[in-house]
Amino acid sequence: MRSEKPRSRRSDLILAVAVAVVSIATAMVAWRASVIGSAASDEGRTGLVDATKLQAYASEARRLLFQEAEFAFAHAGYAAELQAMDDSRDPALRAQAVQLRQFVLPQLAQLTPLTGAKYQKADGAPDYEKRLAELRAETPRIAQLKPQEAFARADSLYAQQRGLVWSAVLMAISLFCLALSQLTDGRRRRIAGLVLAVLFFGSGLLGTVVASTLLRVVASRP
Repeated sequence: MRSEKPRSRRSDLILAVAVAVVSIATAMVAWRASVIGSAASDEGRTGLVDATKLQAYASEARRLLFQEAEFAFAHAGYAAELQAMDDSRDPALRAQAVQLRQFVLPQLAQLTPLTGAKYQKADGAPDYEKRLAELRAETPRIAQLKPQEAFARADSLYAQQRGLVWSAVLMAISLFCLALSQLTDGRRRRIAGLVLAVLFFGSGLLGTVVASTLLRVVASRP
């Protein structure tokens, strides 16, 4: 009977240490999952802000294009009217044509580059797509905005968070098995509880390692 007491005390001590270790590991994994979840939220928020800015810049570029197109349309109308005046025999119309050619057409041409040969297609129509691309290129911030990449990083971080949450759940089950082992008197039941605790804890630890590896891979991406 005396030889069984030290064994019982040693087993109780081992179980107590195992409970402490598993408790700390579970708390750390849960904390890490919370940190990664916060980072994922930040990435999602960044992607949403960048998408909003990108849409605003694109809308501004289209607004400028429409404004320039209106001036180009007015320029084309005055040019057609000017040609009709040149063909007229009325001196008053010819005098008005001189004024249009000297003042109106040059001012309209300064308000829009679409009247130049650079933005003319083969059929003489303005090349609006080319001008729109240049307007977007003139805004350097557009190239810096990459909302899809931010959303992709957020999705990856959320996936890692879910993996860590499952790992924490497995470790919590392992902690429950250790607690049952402490409350159980039978040797076989204790061993069974310990085996289950080791299996659940090992699965949780493996999930944590996998999630951490994925995190390093995502962090190494440009």
